Amino acid sequence: MITVDGELSVADIAAVARDHERVELAEAAATDMEDTRAVVREIVEAEERRVYGVNTGYGHMKNVPVPKAQLETQQINLLRSHDVTVGDRFPIEVIRAAMLVRANVLAQGHSGARVDLVEALIALLNEGVHPVIRQGGNSDNAAGLANVGLVLIGEGEAIVDGDEVSGDSALQRRGLDPLTLRAKEGVSLISGTAVVTALLSLAVFDVETHLDTADVAGAWIFDLIGKEPSAFDPAIAEVHQQPGQARVAANVRSLVDTQATSRHMSQDPLSIRCIPQIHGTARQFLDVARRTVETELDSVTDNPVVFPDGTVRSNGNFNGQHVATAADALGRILLKLGWASEQRFARLLEGPAGLPEQLTERAGLEMGPSRLQYAAGSLVTEAATTGPASAHSFVTASGQEDVHAAGNIAGIGLRDILETMRHVVAAEMLAAVHATQYVDSVSPRIERVRETLQTAVTVEKADAPWAPRVEETAAFLHSEKFREVLDEVLPNTAGSASRQE
Repeated sequence: MITVDGELSVADIAAVARDHERVELAEAAATDMEDTRAVVREIVEAEERRVYGVNTGYGHMKNVPVPKAQLETQQINLLRSHDVTVGDRFPIEVIRAAMLVRANVLAQGHSGARVDLVEALIALLNEGVHPVIRQGGNSDNAAGLANVGLVLIGEGEAIVDGDEVSGDSALQRRGLDPLTLRAKEGVSLISGTAVVTALLSLAVFDVETHLDTADVAGAWIFDLIGKEPSAFDPAIAEVHQQPGQARVAANVRSLVDTQATSRHMSQDPLSIRCIPQIHGTARQFLDVARRTVETELDSVTDNPVVFPDGTVRSNGNFNGQHVATAADALGRILLKLGWASEQRFARLLEGPAGLPEQLTERAGLEMGPSRLQYAAGSLVTEAATTGPASAHSFVTASGQEDVHAAGNIAGIGLRDILETMRHVVAAEMLAAVHATQYVDSVSPRIERVRETLQTAVTVEKADAPWAPRVEETAAFLHSEKFREVLDEVLPNTAGSASRQE
């Protein structure tokens, strides 16, 4: 059971989004919500002052007063007018994560919403009613959750038991009643950074396993063809003073023998020699992304913000620049890992350390995995064609909203880059498995990984279609079974920060 009390971790998000962990509202949070709902109620009833978002229009209509008798209608109109997203639906896990993020913000008691609204969101989560959220036409806040609100009132579209049905039908299937939204609750529901925060939370949860897998893949290539172990010497990391580099070097040392066997110093290609620096940078940016998104999870992202003393403040907390920039930065370094990965693969094909050229003993008759390396390079190139979104903006609402974070675009970009890079590392792992067939032995921990992979994916010397094996390997590298192997062969990974409850 995940308790909505204003504090969530990325592990909580993953548990509700993917495992459908049940959710409940904390009693203390309900009390805090009642305090600020009373403020909104007093403003509405007194009709003595105009307060943005409570009894006015929105955006460039910010100064237009709305009579008390029309405030409930205004909430419905707000949701309908903001239901503009188009294109592919977000996966169910992203929709669930976004709903949980928004419920948690409301539970902090600075939105002025009723407890009923959070309870209604929680009911959708617990009953498996998933409002459709589409990916296009919503660079930031507001439009993404409009259909969530429509489903709550019995309109819109939702997915129930795999079927896309009307919001009214979805509620009926689960025995839920439509909710009547009161003053300010429409904007309280759709404001904020729920979608990009959901996307970044799930990515942060997944990237840790991806980086551990990349460390194993890099160490495996070094074990096969590397010549100079000094790149992983703790003394090298110590003088550079970058913690990520030190952790990756320690991972490599735990996986393979890095003791020098010759008094003559050699030098490996940068894709091997700079594994600690490149992979270590990714770990440090992952730490930044984790801190950023978990701060956002525990933050109030409303406009306006309501305080128990009766103060209501207009602000820009709904702007997702923090999380958008973190998503873009993490995506960029994952791309660099991809370049290094496919280049290590390419070095294997050159026939070093006694390996057959192109990793086949019947060159000409067979191609070996050479075209798989071509696919890996193509995948990285494809992912690199889309630049950072958070540097872009546009103007809307007649100039009232003249700068945007493009957070949802950044979050989608990170998700897509991570998925692509999983396939790139899967290709490197398959190449390592293939190359290992031509050597007498590898280090014991690498052998443990190889045995595990071979139980999931068959790799033989003869040419065979690679595409299904890449897909199978990418999926397996993301599985709990492989996560258990990573925790076994790598130091200090079990219970890592992103995976802790």
